[in-house]
Amino acid sequence: MQRWEELALEREDGKAEGKAEDILELLGELGDVPEDLAESVWKQKEDQVLRRWLRLAARAAGIEEFREKMNMPEGNLAD
Repeated sequence: MQRWEELALEREDGKAEGKAEDILELLGELGDVPEDLAESVWKQKEDQVLRRWLRLAARAAGIEEFREKMNMPEGNLAD
């Protein structure tokens, strides 16, 4: 792997970590985030999924609502 490829991967990992932090911060405002849920958020590296989860975390009325909807296709997230 060339150095520029390594840097690109590091940058993407950093972006994913930032989104995961934002998601967990929003969820933390709703209550205690269960460890298994936090682990799932931290392990996710796909930007599209993290962006969807971030929007969902911002709209969720509670942690259980977020958990229920996080694995649904995006078209099913509208209330």
